[in-house]
Amino acid sequence: LLQLHRHDEAIELCEHIHRYYPDAPEPYATKANIYSQNGDWQKAQAILKPLIEKRPLNYEVVEAYYYIARRADEAEKTIALLQQLQKQPSSPLSQDQKSKVNFYLGKLYDAKCHFDDAFKHFEKGNNLQAGSYDIKKQKILTELLINNFTKEFISTRNKPKQDSQQPVFIVGMPRSGTSLVEQILDSHSLAVGAGELGYIDCLVRKGAEISNNQPFPECLTQLSSENLDILAGEYLSKIENNLNPSRYVTDKTNANYLHLGFITQLFPKAHIIHCQRNPLDTCLSCYFQEFASGQAFTQDLETLAQNYLCYKDLMKYWLTTLDTPIFNLQYEQLITEPENTVKSLLDYLDLPWEENCLRFYKNRRFVDTASEDQVRQPLYTKSIERWRNYEKHIQPLINILGEDNSW
Repeated sequence: LLQLHRHDEAIELCEHIHRYYPDAPEPYATKANIYSQNGDWQKAQAILKPLIEKRPLNYEVVEAYYYIARRADEAEKTIALLQQLQKQPSSPLSQDQKSKVNFYLGKLYDAKCHFDDAFKHFEKGNNLQAGSYDIKKQKILTELLINNFTKEFISTRNKPKQDSQQPVFIVGMPRSGTSLVEQILDSHSLAVGAGELGYIDCLVRKGAEISNNQPFPECLTQLSSENLDILAGEYLSKIENNLNPSRYVTDKTNANYLHLGFITQLFPKAHIIHCQRNPLDTCLSCYFQEFASGQAFTQDLETLAQNYLCYKDLMKYWLTTLDTPIFNLQYEQLITEPENTVKSLLDYLDLPWEENCLRFYKNRRFVDTASEDQVRQPLYTKSIERWRNYEKHIQPLINILGEDNSW
């Protein structure tokens, strides 16, 4: 129900479960999560408090307290509770819970500017993660995409008959400002932020099937105009069925940067917004974020830096090769010159100026990403050059990426 954005029904179901299982923490947590992601933190807090007051100290109680404390300036008490939980033999933590507790402690210490303690816990949290990532495969994939989507192919490729401009693809590394940009655009009356749709990945698989399962990504260069029309039509129908119609619908699936060659086959007139941020700040923020899934490359500093170089090489290729204009949005410029940057963004989309785009933090839309908190706040500069607080701890990043922010 949450994935379908049917929030009222999801809350009703939580209440139904609660009637049968009044002591279960899950209905509390899920309801609070729904209200929080819709920007109604007071309701979320009111739901979580009984969970803390009625139950003995365990992981769910401390997790609920953490979500309250991070907004209520009760960091010291929460740190003490988390540390007590780690030592409590009567309620042993799972591997995943141990990891989460360390990420919570890292964030609390970071907020208090205790950077050495923060990094120690972020490092433990990442080391406890169960993911695995083969950077060699990412390098091979990058090379294959470049070798298949050549300039010659792009200039002579099949084109679909439809020319929809409705989809807007926001791409970039995680933690590069993509959620913020989507929140700004969703605050405009002619745009809807759809979040991380994942539809393009589905179409990539269908494209492979249509091409008789030829090797990826060669299979995507063998599609006829008719094939492309069918796939593009599927994408548009998903948008129409699941979202309110609007002039623009944004798809903030970061990893769509891998598929820009394919996307511009489907939608030659699509708008693409590429979010860039200082590489060290981007990677540090990725390392400090406990992602739900699919980001195993963030759990090791050296792998993270190597993955960033793959992303950079591919984006530089798309920027010089694709015939679809791409709008490069620099995160630091958005933070320091918001009005000028947002005006340029709206000009790229041929949208009229609306003041609400600068008041994006008042937008109560549902946000289901790691940046849920940040998009509820006015712009702040403390995230710029944040890496300097951790310079002595991140030498693998600095050695591979350097300190040069230019492309």
